[in-house]
Amino acid sequence: MLCLVSLCASLLYAQSSNAKFIDSPSWVLQGEERVAPAPLAAQTSTPVATSVATKTPVSAPAPATKSSASSKSSAGSKSAPAPVVKGPKQEGFLHVGIYVMPAINWVGNVSDGYKRDGVTGMVTPTIMVDMRIIRRLFGGVGISFNTLGGRLSAQGTEDLRQHTSSYNFSYIEIPFRLKLKTPNFGESKGSLFLSAGASVGFGVNYKYKDVYENISLPTAFGNKEGTLTVTGKMKKDSKLANFSVIGQVGYNYQIVKHFNLMIGVEYRYACIDPIKDNRKFNLKDLAFHNHQIGLVLGIMF
Repeated sequence: MLCLVSLCASLLYAQSSNAKFIDSPSWVLQGEERVAPAPLAAQTSTPVATSVATKTPVSAPAPATKSSASSKSSAGSKSAPAPVVKGPKQEGFLHVGIYVMPAINWVGNVSDGYKRDGVTGMVTPTIMVDMRIIRRLFGGVGISFNTLGGRLSAQGTEDLRQHTSSYNFSYIEIPFRLKLKTPNFGESKGSLFLSAGASVGFGVNYKYKDVYENISLPTAFGNKEGTLTVTGKMKKDSKLANFSVIGQVGYNYQIVKHFNLMIGVEYRYACIDPIKDNRKFNLKDLAFHNHQIGLVLGIMF
């Protein structure tokens, strides 16, 4: 009896001291190695297998996902930079322009007894300095050499028959203006501008050319009918100063930074009759005003 009790006590002690043998299945007792099922929380992340025999956790490889591939492709591709749009302050405060203007002149508001009879041509060089007032509004002042004039004819008389006159009044002018410039069109380098102003001119040269047709030549020329041409200067019969109003519209294109090409159309009206009233000139009753229109070609820095 004593031996039986001792044997049972020995078996109980052996099982209590080794946890492997407490409620262990048969494959554990046989020394086989199997992977334990992952807990529910671990199934949503990287699965881990545990060796029962060695109790060492083994990390399973994480499967490749499409998101990682897409992230690499998005990192490799770079979006195009947005175009830089120049603001008014970035375009500078001071601009210097050099222009030439092929133009035509004609006379208007001709007094009774005379009529307009053609145009004259000339080229006007100009230097302008524009200063920014606010945003895209500029104020400008410059200097130019301009020639106004035109052609007209007088009604025939018994003495003169047909009389045609051409006039050229040359001035050194000081133009001043306000100019409004639009933003560039989209991503292009072109813009429009509109300007209005006036000009004060100081006369330096006054010329005329008179052509008398079908007149009776004196005896020295054989008493024949002919044409007489008379040219000369009329400084004493012309006013010293002139005042004109000016309007201009055009297109500006930027070649490189601080270098622009400009093309436009300019019109000016001379407000003062260039010929004096109490003159000794042969056409004492003549009165008119000058008009001018031209193509503006220039560069601006």
